[in-house]
Amino acid sequence: MTTAAQRRLAQAQQRLRERVLHEVSTLDAFAVDTILATARADMPRTVLELDAYLADRPGGLLDPDPFCPLGIVRLARTLAAAGYPVTPPACAPVRAPRAARVPAP
Repeated sequence: MTTAAQRRLAQAQQRLRERVLHEVSTLDAFAVDTILATARADMPRTVLELDAYLADRPGGLLDPDPFCPLGIVRLARTLAAAGYPVTPPACAPVRAPRAARVPAP
């Protein structure tokens, strides 16, 4: 990763962390890191996806739409399972099934 990409990722991680802390007011600074790691929302690609999604949707964490990124689904489910007042999306994103491998005759 280049220095500019590292900086962009670090800024996105900070914005995501602040957004989660702001929207889930009962969450503390230590717990947010644990929640993000448990939801696998601390991986670079996921961080960037969540940062972009939440930048466009002010209530995107507490009231996600059905077409939200999978990272939001995991994050909302992790927060709800930990007892925080978050409602996961009504339906998870549908993924295309993997092509079945047919053994050669």
